[in-house]
Amino acid sequence: MTDRECKVNPISSRICEKGTKSCTVYHQDRTQLCKEFHELTGGHWHEWRWDNTVKVYKCLECELTSGTPIQNPTYTNPADVLRVMMARDDWDKFADTISCGELMEPSYKCVGLEYIIEPDALLKTAVEFLEAKAAND
Repeated sequence: MTDRECKVNPISSRICEKGTKSCTVYHQDRTQLCKEFHELTGGHWHEWRWDNTVKVYKCLECELTSGTPIQNPTYTNPADVLRVMMARDDWDKFADTISCGELMEPSYKCVGLEYIIEPDALLKTAVEFLEAKAAND
């Protein structure tokens, strides 16, 4: 997420002020949350550095090179998180943790409204679920 994309800082509910400590902390925390989710779901998070000797960006972890750094996923939309989680074998267990109950049919689940309204709530819940699962495995 860039400063240009940031309109409101969800932690303080203020308009993003570039360079303020609270905004900077929020963006760092959110990036860390995205990284954890991406890695817990089998992805690789690229840490890009410019290699002046060969004039390309190089990932510090996997040695991948690119003329421009490949952007890591931002998961700014709850649907992005849901897509990843729905592809997993443990989707049913995760769906139970975010369910708002049974509506009409016993098998029907919905995502609770708080996950749509509160920024990053679904992402945080998914990371907590995946960390708990990894601790139990």
